[in-house]
Amino acid sequence: MKKENKTVKVFRYLALLFVITFGLVSIIGSGGDEEATAVYPRFAYVANHTENSVSFYAVEDDTGRLRYQGRVAAGDGPRSVTVDPSGSYAYVANTYDKTISQYTIGFDGTLTPMDPATVLVDNIEVSGLWSITVDPSGSYAYVASTRTGALPGRVYQYTIDIDGALEVMDPAFVGTGDGPRSVTIDPSGSYAYV
Repeated sequence: MKKENKTVKVFRYLALLFVITFGLVSIIGSGGDEEATAVYPRFAYVANHTENSVSFYAVEDDTGRLRYQGRVAAGDGPRSVTVDPSGSYAYVANTYDKTISQYTIGFDGTLTPMDPATVLVDNIEVSGLWSITVDPSGSYAYVASTRTGALPGRVYQYTIDIDGALEVMDPAFVGTGDGPRSVTIDPSGSYAYV
């Protein structure tokens, strides 16, 4: 049995942290003269925290192997990526500039910045954005954030417009305990956990 090197092991471990979205499977052929080539139906996105970018990969259907496709610019210190349930939009929580990058996802997994490319979260009291998630209906997005000093954390909440753009809800946030790092929504969309 072939032994994996440390780099491969680390990469496989990090692969578990990727956000994977499913797209349509399509097969490209040449009328039966040649073997058909699969267009990868799933994509994975990785926040590159120190490079201020998001890498995207195609996921091979039969092996799960990741194929690097490219990268796109994000805000300052991207930490978390999420994709809406339709696989049409991606959102990135940027820690240092306290913004959320918003993208459309192309049929090939390519991320294209929306207009505006980022949404500013409360720039005064927030010390960092940690995670972002979208509810199962694809109608709402939530961002866990820490605050400066001894102030409790917050979860900022947004509606997702029909074009995928984020709009601040009223109220814009709800308070949490100290230092929230993650937010998730239960499958029914009825409960949030921080």
